[in-house]
Amino acid sequence: MHHVDLSQELRDVIEKYRLEYKSDPHCLRSAIPPEEIWRFFTEESVQRYGAGLTQLPIYDTFIKQHLHSTFADIQALGPMVNKKFTKASAAFIKEYYQSHPHESYQNGKHRLTDEYKKLQETFKMECSMLDQFEDHIEKLKFSQFITCRQQYTLSDLIKLDKGWVTFELPGKEQGYFNALYRAFDMIFDNRDKMTISHIVALHRQASEKVKHYNHCYIPDIQFFHAHSTHRFGLKSANSTLDGLKQLLQKEKPYHIIRVRTIKGENKCFPCKKEHMEEIETAFKEGSFIVIESALNNDQTASLELQKLIDQYYLKVNNTDNKIDKLRAMIDFTLDCVQLHPFGDGNCRTFVMLLLNELLMANQFPFVMLRDANCFGCYSTDELLKEVVDGMKNVFALIQNKSLFDVKTAAIIQDLNDIVDQHTGYALSCDFERRCKHDDANNGLRLYAELTQLEKGFRQSRSYSANQTNAYKI
Repeated sequence: MHHVDLSQELRDVIEKYRLEYKSDPHCLRSAIPPEEIWRFFTEESVQRYGAGLTQLPIYDTFIKQHLHSTFADIQALGPMVNKKFTKASAAFIKEYYQSHPHESYQNGKHRLTDEYKKLQETFKMECSMLDQFEDHIEKLKFSQFITCRQQYTLSDLIKLDKGWVTFELPGKEQGYFNALYRAFDMIFDNRDKMTISHIVALHRQASEKVKHYNHCYIPDIQFFHAHSTHRFGLKSANSTLDGLKQLLQKEKPYHIIRVRTIKGENKCFPCKKEHMEEIETAFKEGSFIVIESALNNDQTASLELQKLIDQYYLKVNNTDNKIDKLRAMIDFTLDCVQLHPFGDGNCRTFVMLLLNELLMANQFPFVMLRDANCFGCYSTDELLKEVVDGMKNVFALIQNKSLFDVKTAAIIQDLNDIVDQHTGYALSCDFERRCKHDDANNGLRLYAELTQLEKGFRQSRSYSANQTNAYKI
């Protein structure tokens, strides 16, 4: 990485923040269109593709051919394909024996023509694609549409499968955006030095009333692990080889590296650099690797987190260099995520919320990261680039009213089209109940709610540059 270039990029970003927004986070926030606030909590891939229906390997070969089919239609294809094949097979065999009246059944069975074999292969291929489709749909959690949204076509689902809408689908983390939005407000209200109790409060707010969330604390007690061990798997979105090497170099005592090789072997290593070569080889081969944080109890988690807080303030207060300050914030955030003190929500608490709070406190613009999960196991140098790009993303959104080639207005239009298209269905099926549970309507409701919350936030605050000085480092 070219540190000189990155330092210059950072200086340019900070200068733009100073000149255009008076280094005031409230002023910067007020420049972001209220309807775009959802993007702070959604990675690029989800903004573009949702759960990934259009990214499936069989999208071009199967899904595109059935864009106007519903799940019910596709489910019915299986029996139809088998019935069609049985009928075609019987007709073919009947015709074969009629044209070969002296052929015995046994001889005829072994002399089936190439045409029949091709017919057989065609049906096998159709059945295989159906099986693949159902497997992928189940993995992407779109199976909920089969029982409660059978009138939706695949084309409708592709329109729903982007932006914020995916989070509000049945079986997913409904309430995710509302909880994170309110926690996001907390970091703009806070003026105090960072403490463990503040971190716990952020985590609690970010997880409040979120469905299918792994709640791992008793509401009135500040503790972290309900169980002694929590883990997270490494994948392309959250890890790099340099990041894994950096983790091993730190030799963290509470971390265990578990590896499942491509041959199916299970191995376990302490987090020490002496195992670097073997773990590096496993990573390059594509083995499944899990980072396990084995904190003994709540007291241990609190002590380790307090150490990280103390180290952070020592680093950030002992330098005036902007890149070093940013490095201190990134190191702290990375260490917290890898410590993994909470059973769920570590990324949203430490990366989406606390990192932005620290940036604002140190006169940096807050960020809209490409993917907050990169703090799982990227290196500090790689994360420096991600964070500076995240600052640029905020400016790009303000200037272009879109980000990652995704326009909020286009998503809204798709949702409105689906609602209009299915109005007749809704009227014939108890309109009030239908609208309450309809996914397109839920997407529109959430959009309107977040937009109104953001407008209310802005009206209740003065965006004076004088507020900046209230933040503490």
